[in-house]
Amino acid sequence: MPPHVQNFLTPLLLFIVGPGLVYLISGVLWAHLSPLWRERTARGLHVYASFLLPVLLFTLWDTTTGPATHDPELAAQKTAMSLMTLLLWPVVALPFALLFTWLLSLRAEDRARL
Repeated sequence: MPPHVQNFLTPLLLFIVGPGLVYLISGVLWAHLSPLWRERTARGLHVYASFLLPVLLFTLWDTTTGPATHDPELAAQKTAMSLMTLLLWPVVALPFALLFTWLLSLRAEDRARL
């Protein structure tokens, strides 16, 4: 594939086609969920976002506003640490979000029984 075509297609797929497909597929799946599973899914996504967003936003803020360094090695090290945080934290946060969501669901079910 010629480079100019690839330079056009890659952002198109990453920023328009991919998110559009995810939106459409998730809308179809959401419509077929029962109200109980909608509530559980919404609670799980809320907990996951609560674990995920503060760390990701702080990492992005630190990357853009941190002290400027004239040492290329230190700048590269800081960039690498930020990228590793952005790549790994969503994976690390997922089990904690699932556990916390499960505990919240148990608490809500116990409260509903009373």
